Amino acid sequence: MRPIDAHGGVKVDPATEGWYAETTARLGKINHDAAFLIQNKRTDDAAALINAGIPMQARLLTAHVPPWRPWKRWPTSTIYMDGC
Repeated sequence: MRPIDAHGGVKVDPATEGWYAETTARLGKINHDAAFLIQNKRTDDAAALINAGIPMQARLLTAHVPPWRPWKRWPTSTIYMDGC
């Protein structure tokens, strides 16, 4: 059964729409570029990139359930960030 919105229409899960994957990829690129800038001591440029991604993050968070991941169990790797 699909969820119904307040007006009686069927709610569409944003995670199933095309923009969701595109926005996720764009934020991944911003993250990668910001990490590069931070490593090269260009923190003001990194901050500008990160701030530009905030509206994209907010839109992604409208999804109630993130799309299913292809792996059978959660990844066990750990990411370490120097200088945090």
